[in-house]
Amino acid sequence: MSNFNIEKGTCNHANGGILNYLAMAKMSHIMLGSDSKDKVVKELQLLFENKGNRFSHDKSFVATVDGHHAGLVTCMSHQDMTMTTLETVKQLVKMKKSKVFGLVFNNFKDLISLMAFKESKSGEYHISLLATMPDYQGIGIASALIKKAETEARFNGFDKISLTVDKDNTNAKKLYEKLGFRIVEDSTFGQLKLWRMVKLLR
Repeated sequence: MSNFNIEKGTCNHANGGILNYLAMAKMSHIMLGSDSKDKVVKELQLLFENKGNRFSHDKSFVATVDGHHAGLVTCMSHQDMTMTTLETVKQLVKMKKSKVFGLVFNNFKDLISLMAFKESKSGEYHISLLATMPDYQGIGIASALIKKAETEARFNGFDKISLTVDKDNTNAKKLYEKLGFRIVEDSTFGQLKLWRMVKLLR
C-alpha cells in the first residue's frame, strides 16, 4: 500500500478536480461562485484538463497507487503564478460566460480578497496546491509530493520554496514544519485565514 509513483500531470488524470477541491475547499466555492460541491469539482476538473491556468495538469505532479490517482501537487515560480492567474481569469470568464457578472456581483468582497492575496513573492518557487485522497493519507504521499516540488525548484534555479496553509489545518502545518518550512507571514483576507510558510533550499 505504501508503494506509489509520482508522474507529470496529464489531462487524463480523472481526479484532478477533486484533488484541487480538497486542496482549496472554501476558496474554490468563492472563486467559482457556487455552494454545490459537485458543480465546483466538475469546473475544477475542466480547469485541470485545460493548459496554462493555476489549476492545470501542466503545472502539476500526480501520485498514483496501483493506478489510482492518490495525490497532487501544483507548483511553479512566482512569475508563473502571476501569468497563470491572468490566464485563469480568462478561462473562468469563458467557462462562466454570462454568469460571470452574477459571480462578481454576489461575491464581490470575497473575490477582491482572493485577488489581493499574494501567495508568493519574487524569487520563490511556490506550492500552490497540495492534496491527498482520504483513502491514501498517512503513507507519505504528501511528503513525497513536497520533495518533488523542491526538486523542481532546485532544477529551475530557486533556493527558496513557499506555500500557504489554513490556520485551522494544524496537522498540515505540523507536517510542513517537520519538513523545514517556517511561518513568515500571517495572511488574513476576508474569509481566508492562512499562514504563509517558506523553506530555504540548501
